[in-house]
Amino acid sequence: MNKVEKKIYTISALLIVVTTVLTFFLPNNISLTLTGGREKSRYYLILLSLIPLVTAYIISISKLSYAISISFLVFISFYIALIVLSSFGIAIPVEALVLFVLSLCMLAIALLIKKEDSKVKINLKYVTSELIYKRLQKAGCFMFITLSCEMLIFSILIFLNLVKPSIAIPVILITGFVYALIILKISIKNK
Repeated sequence: MNKVEKKIYTISALLIVVTTVLTFFLPNNISLTLTGGREKSRYYLILLSLIPLVTAYIISISKLSYAISISFLVFISFYIALIVLSSFGIAIPVEALVLFVLSLCMLAIALLIKKEDSKVKINLKYVTSELIYKRLQKAGCFMFITLSCEMLIFSILIFLNLVKPSIAIPVILITGFVYALIILKISIKNK
């Protein structure tokens, strides 16, 4: 067992312990959905916390990517936290949650574009100039960082009930459209 596997197993076991302790503070029946669906026993939460450990074991014997195990661990931990908050009466708007997750995805894409040896690049087939190609990567990286920051800010504002999603979504779409036009202009300038 290598270091990454040990860390994944340790954090998965810690998640099970923390979830088990938390169940004693929850009502007997809780909703396992964020929309307040049918209620189940609070002990189902412990079963849910077992998923990352089982996934880690299957991934380790299958010799698949650790990214799958880590994704399950992060997603399930986050989901359990949301269920616990919901059980305590702290409702998190789905729109805020979606924007937060998208913000993290946009940041990940920006970091991948910036990385020299990454396969994730703004690659338009008609661009043959190395200088234009580098400008496209900078513009693309800046676009995804801007979108990430914008989504994070709107996520917080929606969570605090200061802005409605009907305002946030068009602003984000307009920002993306403007950046797409800028990238297109850069790409055809010296085609």
